Amino acid sequence: MPTAFEHSMVFVLFVAVVGLVLSRKQSIERVKRGAEKSERRFRKLLEISPDAIVVSRESGITMANAAAAKVFGVATSDALIGRRLHDFMAPGSQAESSRLRQALFSGPVQVTPHDLRLLSGDREIDVEIAGASYFDDEGAIVQAVIRDVTDRKRAEEALRASEARVRAITDSAQNAIIMMDSHGAISHWNLAAQTILGYRWEEAIGKDLHELLVPERFRQAHQAAIPEFLRSGRGNLVGKTVELSACRKDGTEIAVDLSLSRVGLKGEWHALGILRDITPRKEAEQALRDSEEKFRQLAENIREVFFVIAPDAGKTLYVSPAFEQIWGMSCDRIYQNPLAWQEAVHPEDLDRIRTSAANRFRGEPSQFEYRIRTSNGQEKWIRSRSFPVHDDVGNLIRVVGIAEEVTERKRHEQELVKAREDAEAANRAKSVFLATMSHELRTPLNAVLGFAELLEVEMGDQGIHTWDSEIQRIRRSGTHLLGLISDIMDLSKIEAGKMELKPETFDAGALIQEVVANLEPLAAKNRVAIRVACEPVNLYADRVRVGQCLFNLVGNACKFTHDGKVSVEAKLECGCIGDWYTVCVTDTGIGIGPEDLRRLFSNFTQVDSSSARKYGGTGLGLAISRRLSRLMGGDITAESVVGQGSTFTFRIPVGYAGGGTISE
Repeated sequence: MPTAFEHSMVFVLFVAVVGLVLSRKQSIERVKRGAEKSERRFRKLLEISPDAIVVSRESGITMANAAAAKVFGVATSDALIGRRLHDFMAPGSQAESSRLRQALFSGPVQVTPHDLRLLSGDREIDVEIAGASYFDDEGAIVQAVIRDVTDRKRAEEALRASEARVRAITDSAQNAIIMMDSHGAISHWNLAAQTILGYRWEEAIGKDLHELLVPERFRQAHQAAIPEFLRSGRGNLVGKTVELSACRKDGTEIAVDLSLSRVGLKGEWHALGILRDITPRKEAEQALRDSEEKFRQLAENIREVFFVIAPDAGKTLYVSPAFEQIWGMSCDRIYQNPLAWQEAVHPEDLDRIRTSAANRFRGEPSQFEYRIRTSNGQEKWIRSRSFPVHDDVGNLIRVVGIAEEVTERKRHEQELVKAREDAEAANRAKSVFLATMSHELRTPLNAVLGFAELLEVEMGDQGIHTWDSEIQRIRRSGTHLLGLISDIMDLSKIEAGKMELKPETFDAGALIQEVVANLEPLAAKNRVAIRVACEPVNLYADRVRVGQCLFNLVGNACKFTHDGKVSVEAKLECGCIGDWYTVCVTDTGIGIGPEDLRRLFSNFTQVDSSSARKYGGTGLGLAISRRLSRLMGGDITAESVVGQGSTFTFRIPVGYAGGGTISE
């Protein structure tokens, strides 16, 4: 039987075991209550988390918060239980998802955030996934945090697109675009900046802007303004466009237009400048100033009045000082009243001048002459010329002109007109005198020739031949004198405008043969061979005058040629203004020099005095022949080389074209 001690020990042991069991049970209850409390806090965090949080085993998702339902595009988080996270991956992210899944379920590991594409309902979204895995008795547990970054991705893409557009704009801009950061260093440098200033991008970025680009003489002033700009974003140049000088990489200075603005970034002020090279414009402006100065000097030192008028005639833009000397009134009056110059215009010319002056504002060049009376009563002649100036689209922008005094010229013109009239009167009197005297000479001369011929016949009938040579000399001299008188009468009639042509139809070839036959004795005397090639044509002209021209041309060729040849070629030429008959007379005679050739068709002209003595003649034949040919609508021209011969060309229209004036 157990003793009382044993019973008491058993009791104590029982009490101790019961106490230990109760204590352990209490401890378990406290741990359980703590775990439940911790789980409630964890679930609360899961529910309020904006990111999707899922817990999964290899078999599938075991827990997911409400944000996960939204990210995965399902109604509730319970719809995710049992499904695999990998099944929600977009096709483009399947391979990366498999690699991450294998890593997480192979052992305890933490995975840093990865960008993947997730299927959310019927669309794909961008997500960022981070995860960690650990193991318990049942195997691996993976906890994943999934953040929807679709909006952020879109914003980043939009930012990249915006940056690309800005970069494209700045790189294609013709002006330099430069940005300075809050430390005064260059933070942006486009292609135009490289072109204009010569520095490459890598040479400019990070460099002190003022040290790199500002000329040394201006550098201190620019740098002094930097602290205030960096502190407040204000400055004398901010928000303005100013002209400055800038240094290129090669050390040359260029003129630039700088438009400066401020940009606030992260609480700091940055400067953005748009810079345009205006060196060509400045050079053009300087050239224009130089040109204007030369123009001013020229305009103020010429005797003519130079003026510039606005297109509406309401304003005189410029009038040169010569106006005061010619008009006798100040230039200020013209600037105050653009029509003040008309006050001096002669009353008889005023209406005409007002009309002519108004026409120049219609965009047409104008030219007119008029008289003015100065304040001291002096009368002057003025010649005014003006022309319009238009812009690129044809609008009239100004009228410029010159007015010059031509009083002396007008006086000389009047003297010349009077002298011409006097000369024409004298020439008419001479022609009348020559015609009268020729008629008076021809009458007794015809009697002398007639009686000489009668005397020769009577003496021949009586068998008296003692005086034959003398009588023949009288007849030759009389005939020569009669031809001279006929030439003088023809010239007088032509100059008096009384030459009458009698056109008829005749065979031009037969006329040429007749003329050549009459000149055969002269050709034989000078041992000249005449070759004739004529195209037969019927002309309607004055046969006598055509024959006179041909006789003169062929006769001169035979007279001035010895032991040579004379060629007469005639042919019909068809032209757009009618048909012409052309006769070319070519000889191998003495030829004519250039100086003599120019005056060959003048009255009483021979090639030189020695020729006149050797060959004779009055020098009227060619002059009369040319005038007759022109009266008939044709002409005579000449070509010649001294020592080689001459060619005279006689052209006459086939149809009658007479009655015109003679062109000298």
